[in-house]
Amino acid sequence: MAGTSSRETIIVHWNRFLYVSGRTWTRFFIWLSLGLMLRGRDVTVIFHDPDFAPVPAGRARILVRRWLDDPLRDWVWATGRGSYLFHTTWERNQFSGTFRSEAKAETVRLKSDLVDHRASFVPAVPYDRAQARSHLGLGLDGCVFLCIGFLVEHKGFERAIEAFGCSEAAAQGRLYVVGSRGPAADRGGYVGGLRALAEGTAGVELVEGFVSDEEFDTWVIASDAVVCPYAAASSSGVVARAQVLGRTVIASGVGGLRDQLRAEDILLGPLLHAELIHAFDEVAQQAGSHVAYEPNSRA
Repeated sequence: MAGTSSRETIIVHWNRFLYVSGRTWTRFFIWLSLGLMLRGRDVTVIFHDPDFAPVPAGRARILVRRWLDDPLRDWVWATGRGSYLFHTTWERNQFSGTFRSEAKAETVRLKSDLVDHRASFVPAVPYDRAQARSHLGLGLDGCVFLCIGFLVEHKGFERAIEAFGCSEAAAQGRLYVVGSRGPAADRGGYVGGLRALAEGTAGVELVEGFVSDEEFDTWVIASDAVVCPYAAASSSGVVARAQVLGRTVIASGVGGLRDQLRAEDILLGPLLHAELIHAFDEVAQQAGSHVAYEPNSRA
């Protein structure tokens, strides 16, 4: 804050796990510093996840959270000068619902508003679909479906692979799963299992590696639909970017995803596997993909 004027508004992109961590006294001073900033300056906080943490293991940690972390958190958000922005109604309701005092929850609701997740996104590349596919070494014919992002379990990419393998769309196109391992250790071997599933499913390719903004947008533009079969999510930057780039989104309705989807997107219900199969076939038919995809066309 040293390089800012007292008349300027500070914008904080908030995810609790990026800011609040460490031992008890470290967390205490982090919350205290944040609370003092919200009292001394005009701050807009954009929440990228509802601000709650899982219940810790062990009686001592539960007591520390109950008597230190939670009261400090409530003090910070309910009594500061800041205003709060959320991407979806679901996220705002989840956030206000975590306060132990209804008066504080109401105070937070009055300080909160919604911001379109797409508002800050602009295309990173100037391609059309044909140019994007050419850049990636993909054939121009056939329908391309895309799962993209960190290869972590809650993304549910295995759901997409399993459903695609049962769909008629597999004969007309391809499903690409693109991304890198998540920031946490892959203790359960999820990526290895995903790799084996992709290798054993016709029409599916797993592309592992870091994805830059330019590569991300190129993959999205090259696709006919972006598939987000998430098992858990608050809101999704992938959904927002796909919409900005004019692509159909196929997504589960977990968390705030339902709030993000447009009329032209496809919302998956409780019969997710069957609905995914139907969605793949529907998009492939709409794309008019009558020529089979050439599986060896990608360099």
